[in-house]
Formats: sequence, C-alpha cells, structure tokens
Amino acid sequence: MLRTAMTSFFRFALLAVALFAVACGGRSDEGLLPAPTDASVDGVAIVHDAGLPDQGTTVLDAASDANPAVTLVSIAVTPPASTLAIATKVTLTVTGTYSDKSTADLTQSAKLTSDTPATANVAANVVTAVAAGSATITATVNGLSGTAKITVTAATVQSIAVTPPTATTGIGGTVDFVTIATLSDGTHQNITSTVAWSSSNLPVASVAASGRAQGLTAGDTTLRATFAGLVGTAQLHVTGAKLVSIALTPTTPVFGVGVTFPFTAVATYSDASIANVTATAMWSS
Repeated sequence: MLRTAMTSFFRFALLAVALFAVACGGRSDEGLLPAPTDASVDGVAIVHDAGLPDQGTTVLDAASDANPAVTLVSIAVTPPASTLAIATKVTLTVTGTYSDKSTADLTQSAKLTSDTPATANVAANVVTAVAAGSATITATVNGLSGTAKITVTAATVQSIAVTPPTATTGIGGTVDFVTIATLSDGTHQNITSTVAWSSSNLPVASVAASGRAQGLTAGDTTLRATFAGLVGTAQLHVTGAKLVSIALTPTTPVFGVGVTFPFTAVATYSDASIANVTATAMWSS
C-alpha cells in the first residue's frame, strides 16, 4: 500500500514538474518530455524558435509556405489574330505567366501546331499563309496551351514600303526597319519577316532577315526589301562618331526564379546620337 502511494506521488510530482517546464518554455532536450519522433509530418514542420525540434510547437514548412515554388500558370500567343495575304508570313511570340505574376518569353520551348496546315502552316514560330481560309495555331508548354487565329485573305500584295525611309546610326549600332504591304483590298500588312533583305554597301552596314540593320563603318547604304517582284527601299547613314556610353533598361527588374528576362542596351555616341546595340553587345553576368 505504501509503495503504491509513493509511486503515485512521484508520478504526480513528475507530471507537475513537466507541466511547469512546458509552461516556462522548457526544451525537449531537458529530458522532461519525450522528444517527437518525426520533425515533419505531411509538410508541417515541428520546429523550435532557435531552429531545433520543440515540444508541441508546429509551423508550416518554410519552403512550401513562406517561399512557394514559382510555377507556370498560363501562356499566351501574340499577335492573337493575324490576317495574311497568300505566301506572306507572321512571326509569333509565346509568353508565359507565372504564379508570382512574372512573365517570360517561352517561344523557343513551345511546340506550335496548325489545325489546318493547308491554309496556314507553322515552322518553329513562323506561320506561312498557303491558301484562303482560316486556321488556329496552338502553342503548348508543360501541358498548358495558348492560341492564335490566322485568317488568310485572297487579296494580293500591290506595293511595299520600308519604314523608316531614312535612319542614322553609329558604328556597331542597329536600326530596325519594317516593311508594310498594301493589298488589293486596300488593307495593309506587316511583311517584314516575309521579304528578302539586302544592303547595297555591305562594308557600311549589314541587314538581317528580321529587318535589323547594323552599322559597320562610316558611310551610306541603301537597304532593299523584295517580295514577289516588288521592291521597297530605305537609306541608312552610319556616322564615324565614337561610342561614349551604354545604358541598360530596365535598370532594376524583379522576376521569379527560373524566369528569363530581356534587357535592352542603348549606346550614346560622341555626336549625341543613340542606337540600340542589344544584338551586338557582349553580355556577361
């Protein structure tokens, strides 16, 4: 009887001490209460305020709650709708939106398909009009999709014009030229990616298939855009001015982990002229 009473007394005393210790913030390593056998259950971590396992204290796992992983939530194709003359092209861009509201160009990783290739087919991200009608281009990334509507008109290209008609840049600078077609129904279409580009003075400036010209040495050149026997021209003057500085924009971008972000480099020359040198600059991080 006495032994039973003493045992009960000591059990009660130990319980009282344990409860007091917990109320006063006692730690599990003081041996007063058994330590948890698992510090994380179903994504819920059991942590101490000093980062160690603690009795009866549960917080949401920091990796999954305070800093959730950034995920792709939607994609969009631009332009969302285009009207093309037969044999002309349009270049599409695929943009992804992430769970942190940031965006990224996903054109290179997207798979693009046409539901009516006989009307408009797609290779990479370039759509070519084949015959009058309509088609839907679908871009897919990680199971998500976005679409663009293509209408191919029976109207034909009557004339083309290059803009700007004249431009000036420094050595290493670039200028983006655009070719606009006038169709037989009076409408207009950007056919910059369709025409064949050339420079009359290659030592002075070169021109890419995108219509971007780059100044190489001081002088003048004529840029020509050709389509179906039609020609549009523009004049480019390359100055001998020296490069003074380069500025990047945006200066303080904010975006999610794993998201790509485009920067633009603009050069200022000794004659106060400026030029976009994004394509020719040497980039580093």
